[in-house]
This record gives sequence, C-alpha cells and structure tokens, in this order.
Amino acid sequence: MQRLLGFILVLVQGMGIPLVAGLFICAVTGELRQQRLTLEWPQLPDSNTPSVELLLLSLPCILAYVGLAGLLHKPLWRAASFVLLAGLAAYFNSAVFAQAFGNTWTQSEIFFGLMLQHLHLLAMALLPGLLLWWLVGALGTAVGRRLAQV
Repeated sequence: MQRLLGFILVLVQGMGIPLVAGLFICAVTGELRQQRLTLEWPQLPDSNTPSVELLLLSLPCILAYVGLAGLLHKPLWRAASFVLLAGLAAYFNSAVFAQAFGNTWTQSEIFFGLMLQHLHLLAMALLPGLLLWWLVGALGTAVGRRLAQV
C-alpha cells in the first residue's frame, strides 16, 4: 500500500514539470509580445490544442523524474532532479513553440535567445512547481506516518 501511495505521490510531483514548462512558455510569450511579467498563451499556426502539445513534450521528463525518484531517496537530490528536468521540458517546449514568435529559429537561437536570455522567467516559473513538489512531499510524509500508525 505504501509503495503504491509513494508512486502516486511521485507521479503527482512530476506533474509539476508541465506546469513549470507552461508558465515559462506563457511568460516568454508575454514578454516578447506585450511587456515584462505578462502571461500570454502562444498560438501555434498548425495546432488547435497547444496544451496537449505541452503535456506531450513534457512526458519524457515526467517519466524520467518518476524513474529517478525511485533511485534518489534524499529530498535535496529529488528537488535537484525536478529542477533540471523542468528546465529540460521548458527547452523542449521552447523548441516547438518558437514558431509562434514569428521567426524561424535555429537550435542555438532557441537556447541562447529564448532560454538563457529569459532565465529569470524560468526561475519564476519554477517557484509554483517547487511549491507543488514540496506540498505533495509533505502530504506524502503525513499520510505515510498515519498509515504506519494503523
């Protein structure tokens, strides 16, 4: 029972990765089209459901986090893997959503122009994701203690 609960909690923690990637994409779009610290959902010319694309592009990072969480037992290492995989998911999504910004972007322009120049937006997008990660971990600890008492 505790293994299943642990797996479910890690999976819910991993769902913070598309949250971070989506907030980053919205913040970059808002900054490029409007002004600083504005959220705007990008419109892809050939897609009606960008949220599904965001989730599908984040899926490898979610699965990698679930796999790493089984190997890493210290919360600090889990948090570090969450941050790194969320950044990787943000890069994957930047590569696909770059066409919404009106240019044809090379991979180096995406990395330097969208990721590195907007690293402060990635840090701000990581805050709600890490908060979700921490809250789910605290909930899992509380439920685990409660199940151990029963």
